[in-house]
Amino acid sequence: MDLSCSEVIHNFLHNRMFMMSEAQRTMMRTHGVLVGRVLLGLLFLVAGYNKLTGDGGVSGFAGMLTNMNIPAAMLVAWVVVLIEIVGGAMLILGYRVGLAAGVLSVFLLLTVLLVHNPMKDASQMTQALKNLSILGGLLYAIAYGPGQGWKVTK
Repeated sequence: MDLSCSEVIHNFLHNRMFMMSEAQRTMMRTHGVLVGRVLLGLLFLVAGYNKLTGDGGVSGFAGMLTNMNIPAAMLVAWVVVLIEIVGGAMLILGYRVGLAAGVLSVFLLLTVLLVHNPMKDASQMTQALKNLSILGGLLYAIAYGPGQGWKVTK
């Protein structure tokens, strides 16, 4: 199918070229939600694992929190690692997705307010927006649950 540039633009604007059939939508509801849920979970699982095993481990992460004047930094560091690893694993497995996404949402909001607050430091805007975008994905997970694809059930 050879289309001119104006035809591609016209089709795009009129949503013809990129419309999905009902079968394709069903496939996306099954497999797309699964892939999205796994990718969201992987982000948190890897972040928690890296805090646990990376340079300085949890102590190094706690030191960074101390430098940011976060009280009880070592306790907070362990709570963050636990939330990221367990919450990420729950999303990947599709187990209690609403609970996991809810806890991770609160965690992200606190991260934006306390760590990546662009009102305190303008250079943190990209990190804040990234976290708010991830929050959007978590809100989808809360609203739609684990989806119809593979998941661990109770």
